[in-house]
Amino acid sequence: MYRLRCSGGTKATRFYLHIHDRNRTLRDRDGVGCADLSVARRLAFEIVEELIGDGAWPPNSNSGRHVAIEDSKGQVVARVMLWEVVEHIRR
Repeated sequence: MYRLRCSGGTKATRFYLHIHDRNRTLRDRDGVGCADLSVARRLAFEIVEELIGDGAWPPNSNSGRHVAIEDSKGQVVARVMLWEVVEHIRR
């Protein structure tokens, strides 16, 4: 459903973009190869925008919904929160 590809750079790091929706998590089993964390954050941002646009996530900034970005060791290295995307859209 939300299959993305990173572009750029010859050396890619694998990141996993897990969608957290209140009481459940949709885990990214395949991950994406990205040049760096900023590219992975941009992709996570696009996922949240798409979820809002599809009506799957109402733009409620207090919901706690987010996309967690994990590295290949399983450590969360960043999060893109729904409220961040909502604030960006409102600007």
